[in-house]
Amino acid sequence: MSVDEARSTIDGLTPPGRPIDIDDLFGSRVESISDGRAVMVAHPSKPVSNHVGIVHGGLHAVMADRVMREALPSSRMRMLDLTVGYQRPITVADDESGAVMLRADLERTGRRVTTVRARIESSSGRLLTNVFGTYSAT
Repeated sequence: MSVDEARSTIDGLTPPGRPIDIDDLFGSRVESISDGRAVMVAHPSKPVSNHVGIVHGGLHAVMADRVMREALPSSRMRMLDLTVGYQRPITVADDESGAVMLRADLERTGRRVTTVRARIESSSGRLLTNVFGTYSAT
């Protein structure tokens, strides 16, 4: 994809003057949120993949951070550390089978530091990415 093609794709996803919305970019939505747990589903599409239909590893981290923030006890927390373990690539599909599940579970909440673990799974339940995040209260 050329720079001009990327710009036109991004322009098509967002109105002028509005920042890119992560949920729009990944076609994601919240499925459920409960005490310390969040589940989202995402449908990555061609604009977030390379020429062979594989989603860039940095975007795995962005999707994981998105679901982990839903599991946090406060929206006013900043990320201190993010460890990403890639098991399998996320591939783009033109149908429902291209859906990935994003799951986050709160592991520990301290006075200042909170840890969260997230999993990105294929629609069949296979582990694609395992992520561990550390967040700090601001």
